[in-house]
Amino acid sequence: MEEVLTPVELQRQILEAKQQLLVLQSQKEELLRTRKLWYFRPSPKQLKFFEQAGKKRRAGFCGNRFGKSTLGVVEDVCWLIGYRPFFPEGHPLRTQGIPRHGVKGLVIGEDLDKIKEIFTNDENKDRQGKFFDFLPEGWYKTKKNEKGVIIQITVFSEVDGAPRESVVYFDTVQAYKKNPASFESSDWDFIHIDEPVMRSLWTAVSRGLIDRGGFSWWLLTPIKEPWMYNEIVYNAKEQPDLYWWFEATMDDNPTLSGEDKELYLQQLPEAEREARRTGKPLAHALLVYSDYDEDVHLVDGPPTTWKNFKPPFETSCVAWAIDTHPQTPHAVLFIAINEDNSIDIYDELYEKGRIAEIGEAILNRLSGCRVIYGLCEPAAWNEDQGSGFRYADVFYDLGLDVIPGSKKKEVAVMLTQQMFRQRVREVRVHKKCKRLLMELKNNYFDKENKPEDKEDHMLECLRRLVIHDGLKYYTLAKTKAPLQYTTEKELQVPDYGLALGRGLSLTKF
Repeated sequence: MEEVLTPVELQRQILEAKQQLLVLQSQKEELLRTRKLWYFRPSPKQLKFFEQAGKKRRAGFCGNRFGKSTLGVVEDVCWLIGYRPFFPEGHPLRTQGIPRHGVKGLVIGEDLDKIKEIFTNDENKDRQGKFFDFLPEGWYKTKKNEKGVIIQITVFSEVDGAPRESVVYFDTVQAYKKNPASFESSDWDFIHIDEPVMRSLWTAVSRGLIDRGGFSWWLLTPIKEPWMYNEIVYNAKEQPDLYWWFEATMDDNPTLSGEDKELYLQQLPEAEREARRTGKPLAHALLVYSDYDEDVHLVDGPPTTWKNFKPPFETSCVAWAIDTHPQTPHAVLFIAINEDNSIDIYDELYEKGRIAEIGEAILNRLSGCRVIYGLCEPAAWNEDQGSGFRYADVFYDLGLDVIPGSKKKEVAVMLTQQMFRQRVREVRVHKKCKRLLMELKNNYFDKENKPEDKEDHMLECLRRLVIHDGLKYYTLAKTKAPLQYTTEKELQVPDYGLALGRGLSLTKF
């Protein structure tokens, strides 16, 4: 017979149940506080980041408030403890990419104030650094600098019953600017980049990944340093087993209200607004050659009728240009103008060396081609005050009849922009021209709205070729004797394509 509870007993059991619920709720809150990492639930975009954990180079170009710093810290802490506890045991993503041994990691931020604010603040429980949001209490010890900022965290954990000790260091862009050499010496299992960094900084610290076969993740809003976006996107196409990247917008964070987002964005300049909302690089709005489009202009290799990256002898004319330098590599660009009026920017040289050696290399590339002209910067005709030596004379002695290229940079830029913008005349840039492709993606307008005068040597060659005669096609007929240049005046051939190669005369097609 079922026992019938008296009202007093029933009230007592209800009270006990409520007390038990309070205990369980308290335990849950304690677990959420001390084991927050175990209860982390990645958003769809964050989940994709973890799904690519086997790639040695991952990058996220994120709008503001997406959660990029949180995502980076979660991965940092998982590497420090040896597993991702929010994936169940046996799940491949629980340990993918993470070494079994203790690791040594580096986090790079803008300055120490930001490092403290975002990552390592331990002075205010309500606004503590993200590392202390996710590191379990009692699992770590810290080290501070003379200003009281945490610059190192050592983490103690256990993996498969074995003790494990890892350490993460914090450094900054500002510290690199003061002492670049200090970034050269350490080795790393992982590097987390939280803010855009200059290429030289990345080159310095990434050397430390070699010995340990280390991994890196860049999670940032690309307001500056556009090389980072360009490099990771290019490498992901070339080596998809090693590189992976994603873009994330403000709208990918479901916790942000539309009103608050718009209120923030409205106060920003238009170009910056797009970068901070979508994660698109700010500098892409300032690209000089923004009409260059890889989907339209880039080709993987030579047309099937070409041999050894040389245009067909019977139909194509070749023009070339060189930009010489005493210290940096010399830049040489080769272009074929075809009978159907299409243009192939098909080959390049980017090498240091004596001018005579570069000239011999150019002759080798031009062998068997129908050369209409070669251009060089006008400074090649400047005489050395002591010896009278001129770069141009070295080319003449080798049989390369170079002529001075144009100095009209602004006009040349405009004409080169138009060349990529129009779709009537086909323009193809061959994948072999790696230096030119890099410069096309990294040449920006400066604060005065002028093209930056740096890292544009191959572009200088291209601009001079375009402005010289608009890359016109010419028919060619052999003469009985080679034409010889005899006077300096004759060398100063005006624009529009009456430069003569040895043994050739030109008639406009």
